[in-house]
Amino acid sequence: QDAERSVDKTLVSQLQKRLAEKGLSCFPVSTIAPKNVSCLSREKHLNQLWQTLSSAQACVTDRLHGMIFCYITHTPCLALDNQNHKIRRTYETWLRKCDYIFFAQPDTAEAMLDTVLSCAPGKPVISQSDYQQLEATIRNG
Repeated sequence: QDAERSVDKTLVSQLQKRLAEKGLSCFPVSTIAPKNVSCLSREKHLNQLWQTLSSAQACVTDRLHGMIFCYITHTPCLALDNQNHKIRRTYETWLRKCDYIFFAQPDTAEAMLDTVLSCAPGKPVISQSDYQQLEATIRNG
C-alpha cells in the first residue's frame, strides 16, 4: 500500500480513458528506483528515467520527484496532490509560474488534462553539459 497516494483508481481510469480517446498511449513510470541500485548504476538509471519522461507528450503524476523530473526534462505535467501535500506546496512555492507544470485536485484533474496536452514538450531545463558541470561542482566541493 502506498501511504502517500490519495488519487483513487477511478480517477486514474478516467484520465487513461481521456488520453486513449485522444489517441495517446498511457503507461506507468515509477520514480522509485529498484532497491539494489548500485552507486555505479544510479546515474544510468536516472538518465533512463529522464529519457523516458522527455520522450513523453505529457505526464500525470502524484509523485514529487515525478513533477520535479518533468520540470527538469521540460515535459508538460499534471501534478496531483498526495496525502502529505508536499506536491501542492512545492508547486505553489517553486513551480507556479512554470508554463508547462500544472497542479490539480482530483475534482479538476480531468478538466486540466487538455491544458497540459496543449503544451509542447520543450528543451530540457538542464542540459547534459549543465548536468556535468553541476555534478563536477558537487563532487569536487
